[in-house]
Amino acid sequence: MVKILRQDRPPEYQAGQMFDLSFMYSKQCDLSCSFCMYSSGPQVYDCMDLQKHRSWMKTVRWPMINGIGIYGGEPSLFLKENSIILDRTNTRVPRFCITNGSWSKDVVSTAAFMLWAFKYTVQVFVSGTDQHRAFQDSAMLEYLSNIYPTMVRLKAPDTQILPMGRLAGQQVRCTLKCMRPRYIAPTRIAVQPDGTIIYQSCDGVYPVIGSWDTDTFDDIVKKVDEYTQQGFRAVCPYYEEQCQAKSLSQVIK
Repeated sequence: MVKILRQDRPPEYQAGQMFDLSFMYSKQCDLSCSFCMYSSGPQVYDCMDLQKHRSWMKTVRWPMINGIGIYGGEPSLFLKENSIILDRTNTRVPRFCITNGSWSKDVVSTAAFMLWAFKYTVQVFVSGTDQHRAFQDSAMLEYLSNIYPTMVRLKAPDTQILPMGRLAGQQVRCTLKCMRPRYIAPTRIAVQPDGTIIYQSCDGVYPVIGSWDTDTFDDIVKKVDEYTQQGFRAVCPYYEEQCQAKSLSQVIK
């Protein structure tokens, strides 16, 4: 889990009223990992409509944004397009990127990626899963992490892989994280390449809660408020099942 905190948070907003807003320009990736929650791979050719992105970005209320995320797919494959996305964001908002780190095995790719991260002040989080590490230059990544400790972070191996994408159909170990009070931490949402918007403050299967074709940012905020208070049954197929399980466990206690 990537955690960042905007230092100049507007005083009128509590931390839980803020949003981490991420963008997935494409789910294309140079790897095809067996656990990928987005079913990414080299043969995925989707991409975001940057004209629609431009229009939707005009609806974003920047005082409510805690952080901007860039991932996919593998973001290093689309530095030009991700630059356009970042050019449309508020420079006061922290930026982060989640990457598989495969670029580290090539000097030219490493230089290009790091120059991009420096230019846009992007905090880089490199995945630590075994399947990703097999395609990384560990010495290069450790060097970068030591030289730029606040910029390049090497993630520990994930202990929980969500049952999405290539792991779809596996047991959902939901803890009803979506029902926790919003003041605890910023809400995580992401815009996918097709413009659908997923709710990521979830440890089960991320539900789709809207689309840039039908929802402004304020519409998404309103939906999140309603779902948090009333429940996610409208968008999550596991909601009722998990609520029943929680009620049963409370009765047993």
